[in-house]
Amino acid sequence: MEELKKIGELSMKYRKIEDNVLYYDLEVKIMGIKRKILLPRYHAFLGWIEILGFPPQNEWCVLKQLNPFEKRATLKIDEASFEERVIFNPDFENKMHSIITIRKGNNLCEYFQWFEDFSKAPEKIEGTGIFTHNQGIYRYFYTKRGTEPSKYGKFEIDIFKFLSIGEFPNIVRERVDGILKDKGKPDSIWAQKFEAKGALPPIYYKMFPIKVLDLNLRDCKGNMIQLGYLNKEGGEIDKIHGKWYKFFMFENDSRLFFIKEGGWSSKEIEIDGKIERIKNTYKKELFLLGMK
Repeated sequence: MEELKKIGELSMKYRKIEDNVLYYDLEVKIMGIKRKILLPRYHAFLGWIEILGFPPQNEWCVLKQLNPFEKRATLKIDEASFEERVIFNPDFENKMHSIITIRKGNNLCEYFQWFEDFSKAPEKIEGTGIFTHNQGIYRYFYTKRGTEPSKYGKFEIDIFKFLSIGEFPNIVRERVDGILKDKGKPDSIWAQKFEAKGALPPIYYKMFPIKVLDLNLRDCKGNMIQLGYLNKEGGEIDKIHGKWYKFFMFENDSRLFFIKEGGWSSKEIEIDGKIERIKNTYKKELFLLGMK
C-alpha cells in the first residue's frame, strides 16, 4: 500500500470563555506555512468544520436542536483582528438550517450565508454556501448521503456502490478497506459531492494557507468519503465526537488528499452559571495520499 505523505496539521485547544462565547487557540500548518488563530465558538454543540480550506468551506455542523441566537465575537488571525457576528436561525420543524456569518476588519468584509436541507437525511442532505466580499462572490453546493453501519448486525455493504458518487481510484478503495479491517464497522459513513466557484473569500483564507498546494479552488468539483468512529464513553458532547477519516478527490487534479481527525478531549467549565462539558482539544492531520 502506498505511503502517506504528511503535508499539514491543525491543532486546537480551549483557551477561555468571554461573553458566553468559547475561544480556542488554533494552529494551522500546511507545507511549512503556519497560522495562529484565536477562534470563537458560539455553542458547544455548534461549530463549522475546519477542513484546512478544502471545499465545502465553512460548512456548519449542528449537533443538537438549539434555539435561534445572534452573537458577536472577535476572530484573530496571526496579528490581525476581525469582528465576527453569527446569526443562527434553524427550522427544525421543516428540517432546515440557516446561519449567517459576518466578518469585518483590516479593510475587509466577508458575508457568508449557509443553508442546509436535511429533511431527507441520511439518504440525502443538500447544502449551499455563499460568500460575498470585497473581491467578489464565492459559492458552493454539496449533496451528502450517509449510513450508520453500527446499527446493523452484519456489515457486508459495498460502500462505494451504496454511496453512488462515482468511480473511485484503487488507492482510495485500498485505504478505506484497510481502515475497515483495522477499526471495524464505522458508526457513520458519509459521501459528499461538491462544486465551488468564484473569488476566494479573503478573511477565511487568511486562516488556511492552502494556496501553497496550487489547487484550483476557484472552479472545482469533487467527492469526499468520510468514515466516523465515535467515542463510546463520556458525556453527551464526547459521544458525538471521535475519530474521522476523510478522503478528498478533485476532478481535473490527479492528487488525492486525506484528513485524519482525532486527539479529542473534553473538560468542564462554567457557562452562564452552569457547569457544562465542552470540547477541550482536537487535532487534524493532512496527507497527500497519492495520484489517481
